[in-house]
Amino acid sequence: MTTSTTGPDTPAERPARSAARKNLRFALHFVEMVVAMVVGMVALGPLWSLAWPGLADLTVASVLVMATNMTIGMAAWMRFRRHGWARIAEMSAAMYVPFLILLVPYAFGAVSGEALMMGGHLLMLPAMLAAMLWRHQEYRHRPALSPAAPRAHPAAVAAALPAAPGSRRAVRRAGRRR
Repeated sequence: MTTSTTGPDTPAERPARSAARKNLRFALHFVEMVVAMVVGMVALGPLWSLAWPGLADLTVASVLVMATNMTIGMAAWMRFRRHGWARIAEMSAAMYVPFLILLVPYAFGAVSGEALMMGGHLLMLPAMLAAMLWRHQEYRHRPALSPAAPRAHPAAVAAALPAAPGSRRAVRRAGRRR
């Protein structure tokens, strides 16, 4: 009887399959963040229109408010995916930097308000991709296995647990993980 070693579970094929899955996770994470940005923009945009009626006439304020709306949506999604605050701040900066850079030529009249809005949005995507590539280990993981996953503070665990047998042991375990 002969056995074949070219099946899908050979050791040579496992690393390639694993790398492909990690790259797919990376790409899906990017798409998830773009969707979260759009959700933030669509959900928060009308609130700003109510709170600041003349906002659409102010190009700089409008651009910064839209970047903020998108950043809030993206940051909420990243936190949901258990990213740490430092990574959320890095990604938020990557979203603002294109707009801030384009504000200089806009101030000198070299680009129009429409070019500022469109250019900022278009440059935001490669800026986010650059931030993700810089920290690619964090963006290629499964969400539940995040190295920056927040852990419950022992006091929060103690407050959430009823006074039952084993509660003290759970609080001690939570404290050791910090």
